[in-house]
Amino acid sequence: MIVERVLAVQGMTCEGCERAIRGALGRLDGIVEASPDHRTGRVSVRYDAERVSGEAIKQRTRLAGYDTE
Repeated sequence: MIVERVLAVQGMTCEGCERAIRGALGRLDGIVEASPDHRTGRVSVRYDAERVSGEAIKQRTRLAGYDTE
């Protein structure tokens, strides 16, 4: 089942940050699309909930160096 979730991300300040988050999430199995926006401080993620969990997405974002709420 494809789910869309929007996460608030702290510390994302530029397009380079967007690329880092997009790349980190894109390597997770089950991610359909990750659309970070440093201007709003949010990332919209579409993913297959049967293959990846919301917690795994948050953890991968943290590993990339950004905190999520």
